[in-house]
Amino acid sequence: MKKTVAIIGFGYVGKVLANFFRDHFTVLVYDPYLEAIPEQNTHPNVSLTKDKEEINKVDLAVVSVPTPMADDASVDLSLIEETINWLSTPLILIKSTVPPGTVKNLVEKTGKNIAFSPEYVGESSYVTQWWKDKGYADPHDMKHHDFQIFGGKKESKNNLLSW
Repeated sequence: MKKTVAIIGFGYVGKVLANFFRDHFTVLVYDPYLEAIPEQNTHPNVSLTKDKEEINKVDLAVVSVPTPMADDASVDLSLIEETINWLSTPLILIKSTVPPGTVKNLVEKTGKNIAFSPEYVGESSYVTQWWKDKGYADPHDMKHHDFQIFGGKKESKNNLLSW
């Protein structure tokens, strides 16, 4: 049976994540502000749901909600915290930008299986090896990135790597 991935938040990062997962997994998108998947992002394996219970039946939830920075340089984590609180999936991956220590604090508060992976989409100017075919990281397609970084408890990272 094909594994299922939920993407919570369908902004720039969420769209890239759907593109990354859609060829091999069933992808459910949850974004309360979205009425339909934009046509340029449609794919047979990607569908929109407004049902949190349906999201909680997936194998992996990937959180890509906004984390705006305030004038005092603090980060608003309210959408991350709200999302983590209602998620009950076996594995949660945060792709939103969060300060160091956020995942540790969320795991301690909730006891949930949470990992973090910084997103590099939109970062089209960082250096890659000269012998690589493009010489740059594609800002729209994670399939062209040379690496992914995962943080969190060892068992959470191992669960992600076993995918």
